[in-house]
Amino acid sequence: MTRKIKFRVWNGVEFIYTENYPFPMEVYGICEDKKWDENCQQFTGLKDKNGQDIYEGDIYNLEGWGNNPYYCFYYDGLYWNRKGNQPLEEFLSNYVYINKSSRHDLRFHIDYILVIGNIFENPELLNE
Repeated sequence: MTRKIKFRVWNGVEFIYTENYPFPMEVYGICEDKKWDENCQQFTGLKDKNGQDIYEGDIYNLEGWGNNPYYCFYYDGLYWNRKGNQPLEEFLSNYVYINKSSRHDLRFHIDYILVIGNIFENPELLNE
């Protein structure tokens, strides 16, 4: 089974979803004044326990693991679980560089993931 390549792009108000590549002009226009990497999020190819697509930047709980929001980000060829407001350098030094731990690979927890928001529409969830 191959993963469907899909993207969503934040325009400051809402997401525009596309499966087209190269991207349509409306998508390029959104990122004209903004950093592309910060606004364009790719579909991970995975769905949460309710069947919702999981994109980079999604915020979720791991059901049964308490109310500690995580969010999805891409680094070094994998999608990772990163605790809400944990600084990136701390995460990378503790989990990626030292442990090379697959425990934080998104796929490892897929049966427990429940998407509750994303970093653009619900950034307050990361501070809980």
